[in-house]
Amino acid sequence: ADIFAVSGASVEIAGFYLKHKQNTTAIGLATAGAYAPNIHHNNIAMNTASTTSEPMIHAVGDAGAYGDIHHNWIYSSDGNDTTIAAIIVVGASATMAKVTHNDITIGDGLTATVGIQNLATKGMVSYNDFGQAGSDSTWTHCIQVSSFGNAIGNRGVVADSVLVTGGVNDKSFSDNMNGVNGGLIDDAS
Repeated sequence: ADIFAVSGASVEIAGFYLKHKQNTTAIGLATAGAYAPNIHHNNIAMNTASTTSEPMIHAVGDAGAYGDIHHNWIYSSDGNDTTIAAIIVVGASATMAKVTHNDITIGDGLTATVGIQNLATKGMVSYNDFGQAGSDSTWTHCIQVSSFGNAIGNRGVVADSVLVTGGVNDKSFSDNMNGVNGGLIDDAS
C-alpha cells in the first residue's frame, strides 16, 4: 500500500519527511477523482530493494490532472545496485499536470531509468535539478515527456543526451542543461 493514497480532488500533501519503505510508493494518486493535487515541500528518502521498486510519486491514469508537484527533495538513501523505472510518474491520460522545482539525487548504486515521467497532454516539467553520486549511480534519462508536453529550464549533472527524452525536437524542449564541461544545452530527444 502507498504511504499516502490520494483518492480525492484538490488534496494538499506538504511538509512531510517520508522514510521510504522498500517497494512502496510514497504518494500514490490512483483514481480519476484525484485531480488537482498540490504535492510540495516533502523530503522523500528512497529505499529501493529490487528491479520492481515503485515510483516515489505516482499518478495513475488521469489522476494528477491539473496538479502541481513542486519543491520536493527526493534522494536515494539505501538499496544498493537496484533499478527504479521512474521516480515521479504522471500518466498519459492526465491533462495539464505540472512538475516543477524538484531536487532528485541518486546514489547507492541506483539506476534510474527516468527521473520524471510526465506524459500528460500539455504537461510541464520545468526547473528541476538532477544529481548523482559520481560513478556510483546512473541516470538513463532524467525527464520523459509526451509529444504533447514540454520540458523547460531543467538541470542535471549527467552526460550528453541523458537529460531529456520523448517529446518533439524544437517543440518540446528549451534551455535544459546537462553536466558536460560545466553545462551544455541538451534539448534533443
